[in-house]
Amino acid sequence: MKYIRRITPYGIAMSAMAIALAASLAYGVIESRSKQNYQVFLSNVYERSFHEAAGYVANVSSLLTKLDAMERPEQSAPLLADLWKQADAAHNRLSALPYSVSTVTETQKYLAQVSDFSYAMLLKAIDGNPLDDADRQNLAQVKSYAPAFSDGLTSIMNQAAVTGGVRWERLADEDNQTQHGETISNVPPEVLLGSLHTIAQPLHEAPGLIYDGAFSDHIQTLSPRMTEGKPLITRNDGQNIVLNLLAAENVQTLEFIGETPSDTSSAIPVFSYAVRLASDDTPTLFIDITQHGGLPLWMLRAASDEPTDRRITLPAAIAAADTFLRQAGFPNMEYSYYEYAEASIVINYAPFENNTLLYPDLVKVKLSMVDGTVEGLEALGYLMMHGPRNISEPRLSAEDALNYVSPKLAVQSTRLTLIPLGSYREVLCYEFLASADGNSFLIYINADTGRMEQMLEMVVNDYGILVQ
Repeated sequence: MKYIRRITPYGIAMSAMAIALAASLAYGVIESRSKQNYQVFLSNVYERSFHEAAGYVANVSSLLTKLDAMERPEQSAPLLADLWKQADAAHNRLSALPYSVSTVTETQKYLAQVSDFSYAMLLKAIDGNPLDDADRQNLAQVKSYAPAFSDGLTSIMNQAAVTGGVRWERLADEDNQTQHGETISNVPPEVLLGSLHTIAQPLHEAPGLIYDGAFSDHIQTLSPRMTEGKPLITRNDGQNIVLNLLAAENVQTLEFIGETPSDTSSAIPVFSYAVRLASDDTPTLFIDITQHGGLPLWMLRAASDEPTDRRITLPAAIAAADTFLRQAGFPNMEYSYYEYAEASIVINYAPFENNTLLYPDLVKVKLSMVDGTVEGLEALGYLMMHGPRNISEPRLSAEDALNYVSPKLAVQSTRLTLIPLGSYREVLCYEFLASADGNSFLIYINADTGRMEQMLEMVVNDYGILVQ
């Protein structure tokens, strides 16, 4: 007679618990390995960005020294073009590092100023004008900080090589403690090696640059047109705005996480919120609402979809972005260019008013290409620049302006646009979409003078429509 084991409810429960525990442990191991691999990947990305930034900053320092020895515009122009490119590349690489904004603000500002200053001087050199005394004074100023900046980054690399590298994942913790006035004595030395606080200090103390460029200090104090004079809202008002923006039924929790201090010289003070959406276990969406006027300034969802085949079409994504912008208080917006990023799409918008596309008032919207969910918004350009404008009738007709376009280009379309130049100057231009030898270009001809203000290459591929 065979022995038949009787399975009791208790036994079933214990077996189920054992299976669940085993599955949980297996999942935990897989999840842990996945996170470890991801951390290694991120660390490698940060390491490469830092090394590339150090190289670019060293090039900036060298170019500034060479430029100081040049007098003739035709000699300065190639150096200025290279300086513009190298400073911009350094700025982009440092922006990719896991520091909070407060840590790298001064270093980024310095590099942005060097890049924009060199571009402004390049335009003068192209017109045959040498650097004047004020330009030389600005050049001497930016040059004086470059060697220490470059040496500081090189020192970090050399010390990191000896101590085993920078622990990038700890930098956010270090910076957070520093902001709140807490001690960082318990932070390992390899973390302190990665801090840019010491390097940035001389830059913080430097006087501002005054020149014809977008990052010149005298334009950093401009008031945002869309919030100036608007009534103050409360934290609760901001929460209601967020709920209306995201649709309350999609929000599990909404937490107020901070505000711009009243003693901070911020152009656009905001209330900041963290949102836990219905599909998430933790808060993943962060949003800033302006304290004046209650407009969304910035929004980003930290947890986005994994790369996958797209499930919605481009027209559906554009329609979703259009709807979101109208609900968010951005009317009459027209999309221009877009770029795919893994399972998301970033679409650039500008207002279309009086038959003119207003490029200075740019708004960027990020959406999931899986389900069309809005994952991000950046509206700084719009809030700073949008407002009533007195745009005069162009002196040139579209047909007249076409005469200033190279005959090698075949023009497909034209429209009036307002484009930004240095120092937040704006120029009314005809935008010509043209092509030559299979390449597409956007040509911007000044609607009053016929001068070609800009020429951009338009690249259409699987990643979107990009301009460069």
